[in-house]
Amino acid sequence: AIQNAFQSVGKNLTNAPLANLPAFEPSQGFASFASLANLAPSYIDPNFRNPRALQWQGGVERQITRSVTLSEDFSYVNTAGVARSRDTNLGRPVVDSTGRNIYSNPRPFGPVFGRATVTEAAGRSLYRGFTTTLKVRRSRYVMDLYYTRSWNYSYDDNERGFTSPNYADVNNVTSEYNYSNIDEPHQFRGTVNYSLPLGF
Repeated sequence: AIQNAFQSVGKNLTNAPLANLPAFEPSQGFASFASLANLAPSYIDPNFRNPRALQWQGGVERQITRSVTLSEDFSYVNTAGVARSRDTNLGRPVVDSTGRNIYSNPRPFGPVFGRATVTEAAGRSLYRGFTTTLKVRRSRYVMDLYYTRSWNYSYDDNERGFTSPNYADVNNVTSEYNYSNIDEPHQFRGTVNYSLPLGF
């Protein structure tokens, strides 16, 4: 069935070289797969690329006493081209009284197709965090205390974003860039190791 679908739009899948496989335009994909049973097609953006991340970290450490040190570290991770899914089988929206786009009109390629999901490398995430560390070294115990103040932004944190697009408005996905679902602005962590008598 896949080979016949490509053949119907003049693309020979059998003889195509692996380095240059044919691809459907969205309109061709809708038309050629109309006879199949899958009513919710998913496809990859032809310009899809893997994400790229820029990461760097810097810090300073100060010895307060012979057994106490204090340090401050900064972490930065900026990731572009994060995979994001979007419904492309939507008609013109109707704006309600609040200015929000409502997509209640018929789908352009319906009723054969419902949601048509494209996976595109259009998302972004940005993490920035300061970590303060206090280390105490005594003869009987060792103590490490950590506090992190961070900011974590992203477009989409939906674990199953490839099958369930997660946004308020497909025509304004940039408005989704906000605090991530996994943002933890304040994190505290600490460990204490104490040496008991008799080697315990």
